[in-house]
Amino acid sequence: MFAQPDQNHWLFRPSMHQAWLNTLALVIGTAFSLSLLPLPFAIMLGIVFGPALLLWRHRIHKQTKRLVHAVGYDADGWWLAFDCRRQQAGGPWQAMHKQSVEWRLGTIRGDEWVVLKWGWLPWQSIDVRPDGLPKRQDFQDLKRALHQAAE
Repeated sequence: MFAQPDQNHWLFRPSMHQAWLNTLALVIGTAFSLSLLPLPFAIMLGIVFGPALLLWRHRIHKQTKRLVHAVGYDADGWWLAFDCRRQQAGGPWQAMHKQSVEWRLGTIRGDEWVVLKWGWLPWQSIDVRPDGLPKRQDFQDLKRALHQAAE
């Protein structure tokens, strides 16, 4: 059969490249939407809601990047490790939850981008870029493992 990668799990870290692309898409989409409105109304909406929208997007980005910490596979198949944060007895605590997943339609394995889609809802996916893993070789190993799993 095929040679397995040296590891069977990959730890994620925030990808600055993906963060910039998400922000750029948000700014361009907002500018286009505002261009369809009368100029004074568009300026007012941009001034009032622009900073709030960027802050909201930044907060959502931080929350989703904290949510899925790792992906891997074992004898039972592929899994994701989630960070489940709860408030208990006046202080936060952290627990890792490992969930078995099956990659769905929409999972993409590109040269510089992997989209792992495990559910039907838009937030049930994660974008992985080479700078989202500790080493570039980890990204290549992840792509190789996904390719072998698809066969």
